[in-house]
Amino acid sequence: MGLPWYRVHIVVLNDPGLLLSIHIMHTALVVGWAGSMALYELVVFDPFDSVLDPM
Repeated sequence: MGLPWYRVHIVVLNDPGLLLSIHIMHTALVVGWAGSMALYELVVFDPFDSVLDPM
């Protein structure tokens, strides 16, 4: 079944290289998600939508 969550955290904290690689992978995941959402918003953006016009 694998290690319990607290054992995995101990293993990660005791290996600086693994800790750094996990942080880099997490950053890449967040940046990739944010970039894909930004591209999605650009694709569906309609500048002539009446909701955007305050007057």
